[in-house]
Order: sequence, then C-alpha cells, then structure tokens
Amino acid sequence: MAKEKKTISRLQRRVQQKRLQRRDLLIISQLRQNARMPLTTISKRTSVPVTTIHGLLRQYEQHIIKKHVTILDFKKLGFEVSRSVVIKADESEKEKLKGRLLESKLVNSAYALDGPANFLVEIIAKSKPEVDEFMQSLQEQFTIFDLLSFEIVDDLKREEVYSDVLLREFHD
Repeated sequence: MAKEKKTISRLQRRVQQKRLQRRDLLIISQLRQNARMPLTTISKRTSVPVTTIHGLLRQYEQHIIKKHVTILDFKKLGFEVSRSVVIKADESEKEKLKGRLLESKLVNSAYALDGPANFLVEIIAKSKPEVDEFMQSLQEQFTIFDLLSFEIVDDLKREEVYSDVLLREFHD
C-alpha cells in the first residue's frame, strides 16, 4: 500500500514557518478588532478582494483561529466578582485539579503554567462568598501548596494584540 502524500496549503506552510504575509496580518488585524465585521468592510480596509478574504478566513479557521467569542461585561450581568488565581498543587493531583477547574462554572479561563505554579485561573462570580466557597472546596479536595488570589478591579486591556497595530505598521 503506497503512502498517501499529504498536501499542505500555502497558509499551513506560512504558519509553520511563522511567516504570514502582509495581507494575512491585515485581515487578522481587522478580525481582531471585530470578528463580526462584514467581509466587504474588511476588503475595503485591506484592499484584498472579498473572495480571497472568504477563502483565507476558512483556512484561518482551520489553522490559526481557535474560537470566535463575544467579550461580555460581566458586572452588567450581575457578576460582581472577577478574580485571577494562581495555584500550586501537588504534582500527583495536577490532572484531577485540572479536571475540576475545567468543569467549574465559575472558571472563565484556565491556563496551565510552567514554573513555580501549575495553573492561572480567571474566576467570575456573583458574590465573594461564592468565590470563597469554591476556593475552600479546592483546598479541601486537593493538596494545594500555594494559592494567590487577586481581585480584578478593571479591564485595562483585553484581546488587543494584532488588532490596530498592524494597520499603523503597514499603511504608508
């Protein structure tokens, strides 16, 4: 049985080489500003034909776009508490703790870390007692060596990398 030759798209090759073209960066920049922007608007702003953008967008979704999301103002929805928590747990319990964090409805984002801690977690809740109860349950269920909790008081900057910088950089 002959091995099938795996075809690789030009975009895949550029991603692997970490060398995206100018038009890729301009399109991504527009999508980072507003993922719901009409392709015709992106086309006008980047001087890239709509059909090209449509094809590239499908490829981006396969190779570099992880997820299209809406960023909410949780306070306006009644969620008064936003915390970042750094957790250092026993090595033998890391996977179980990871599972617990991923299943929790209070955890908005979770990151595995390399270094002196295992996880960085963003928690969104309606009240401080709700967060405290969750944190207490983690400490009771797992051997946690270090737990640092920081109240997030203001969103200074969120999801801005590759948004408007590229337009300033590439437009003459």
